[in-house]
Amino acid sequence: MGAGGKILPRLPVGAKVGKLVMGQYGLYDPHLRKRVEVYSKALLEGKKSEEAGPFDRALTRMVKLFGFTCLFIGIFNLFTLAYGKLLPPYTYLKPPRA
Repeated sequence: MGAGGKILPRLPVGAKVGKLVMGQYGLYDPHLRKRVEVYSKALLEGKKSEEAGPFDRALTRMVKLFGFTCLFIGIFNLFTLAYGKLLPPYTYLKPPRA
């Protein structure tokens, strides 16, 4: 079965259909296949999946940076609540009146 329930003819391996290429098990996107091969190679070498390719490493660094920033802001806010007054660098501001 193929697209839309119609039976597609069996194409030779490597035949192009638009942007897709025929493989052993069906049509695939060559760019996606390249990413899958990078992941497979990295996992076989013992790397973590989030460090498999350069894009994945950069994305992981950004997510970790945002996570640590949120953690720092949360801890700073907890200290401010526990102390009861504004902490540096906000000591020059007047606290809002309730």
